Amino acid sequence: MLFELFSTILERDRRPLSSRETAHRSHALYYLVLAEEAEPHLKGAQQLVWLKRLEQEQGNLCAVLSWLMEQEEAELAVRLYAALWRFWDLRGYWSEGRRWLRAALSLSGAQGRTVARAKALNAAGNLAHRQYDEAVAHLLLAESVTLCSELNQDRELVGPLGKLGEVMQRQGDLAAGRSLIEECMVLCRKLGSHWDFARLLYRLAYLAWLEGDLTQKVALLQESRVLAREVGDKDVIANALNSLGYTAYLQGNQILAATQAQEAITLAQELGDIGNIGY
Repeated sequence: MLFELFSTILERDRRPLSSRETAHRSHALYYLVLAEEAEPHLKGAQQLVWLKRLEQEQGNLCAVLSWLMEQEEAELAVRLYAALWRFWDLRGYWSEGRRWLRAALSLSGAQGRTVARAKALNAAGNLAHRQYDEAVAHLLLAESVTLCSELNQDRELVGPLGKLGEVMQRQGDLAAGRSLIEECMVLCRKLGSHWDFARLLYRLAYLAWLEGDLTQKVALLQESRVLAREVGDKDVIANALNSLGYTAYLQGNQILAATQAQEAITLAQELGDIGNIGY
């Protein structure tokens, strides 16, 4: 894969490269391959292994990101940022990730209607949402949804569609948020996207809580936790446990609340998930 990527760039440029430039490009392509290999594992049972590996490579990744921006390698930059956003999200590097993504998406070569741009827009929207910048998140995610739909990329559509529903909930449009989330759940069933489905169940549980239906909230959270355990995602499990603990607290069961909250904290600490530890 690395050789194929390198050959593609050489063919595109059709110009001689200095030994220094060749070394820089090889370095950049190696870390692009690493990030894209890590990306799917950040949602499953191997997420701790890959989080640690990416953390160890932070210095190299930052050097590659800077070099790609200096060279205005828009396609490679956008792909690399889109692959890294989940790592930035879990480890609390929200502002850093947003800065990189803004810079990459503003490059002249990143304006095409491509899958890579759609993924980067989704990444930027997720990080904006994490920092409660909902107006910006809405714009980024809506563009990603539109682009994925234009390109008939159902699998890439799942992420921004569900997250846009979540953003609209936070913006106060509960009906529209529910509609998008339910539409996304239908798509998840079609594609067999269990990780995304588990996260969407969590969002529906939040709606049930707003509507005062704690029984439904608990049922949805339990389903989310079971599904998250099947795919091995500690982050989703921790979210469900934390919400279950809060519900138990509201229902007067302090012992269960403390037990579930502590289990959620333990999982979040294993991940180094700053956001969830705080919650």
